[in-house]
Amino acid sequence: MPRPLIAILFASLLACNSGAPDPAAKPATGPAPTSAATASDAKVSPAAAACPEKVAAMRTLFSHGPGDSTSLELPPGMELPAAPGGEPVGDGMPVYVLADGGFKLDEQVHPTVTELRKALDAELESVKQRSASTGAPFRASLSLVVDARVPASTVLELAEGMPPEVALSQVVQLAGDTAPAAPPTPPAVQKLFDEPRPDLRATQLAKTIEAAIGGCKPIAELFRQLATMDPASRGKTLLDGLPGAVEACKCEGIDLEVLVPAVWQMSGKTSPSKRQFPLALARDAKAEQVRLPANATAADLAVLVGARGTAPFRLVLEK
Repeated sequence: MPRPLIAILFASLLACNSGAPDPAAKPATGPAPTSAATASDAKVSPAAAACPEKVAAMRTLFSHGPGDSTSLELPPGMELPAAPGGEPVGDGMPVYVLADGGFKLDEQVHPTVTELRKALDAELESVKQRSASTGAPFRASLSLVVDARVPASTVLELAEGMPPEVALSQVVQLAGDTAPAAPPTPPAVQKLFDEPRPDLRATQLAKTIEAAIGGCKPIAELFRQLATMDPASRGKTLLDGLPGAVEACKCEGIDLEVLVPAVWQMSGKTSPSKRQFPLALARDAKAEQVRLPANATAADLAVLVGARGTAPFRLVLEK
């Protein structure tokens, strides 16, 4: 689910509730309290008493920072090659190359390269038409999310059918990177994230989080701020600002058991970081040849492209 969409939905829903009373500063009503009542009101509520510890735990978890700005949901069982370095995954069209020989594009699995190319041709034609309508040159990019066990020959077969205007990259998992243990997620919240329809998933999440906020104005203001920000900065701003906003309301009326895991799944570092390398496969017969064994895999290819940078090459698989 695109994170910018979540932020905008939150902002619009929370704006409707902007007049809710601040639980940290409720207006006084009725006659002035007696000294005994004042002493009673001064007692710290259970939520406020437990708040410092809960905020400290939130800050510890959120200090791991946001996840990748471009979210790639790997198919079950997929193993990416691990490699050091690389660039953050960009906005290229993701194409998943599965260990069993299939391909996945836009949630649709294609059993062969030929069938995948038909679907890709339709997608690229749409990009070409949009470029033509604006007078811009046709350019497109594909992010190949290839299982480490896939033969390099499969990647080569796929790449050789691409138009020269299409830039390719190979996605890897950043070597040595890990993700912290996620907070417990209530089944009802997890069900929201498992909803396959993006619009419905985002709307239901927005309503659930609005209820979990419980009228805390600092949190509502934080979400409204996100809607006007650069999308690349939203995750960090949310994780940096939420503990302080919760603390300002002394946790009163806030369902942290829902709010914390929901925010973490949206913006937190829930999996090791992914990176990408240019897959600069040249079609010119005069280009530099680079040889790999005939049984080389996508893991071997990742090592190669990670070392070459943007230098074009012609891949030859030795017999």
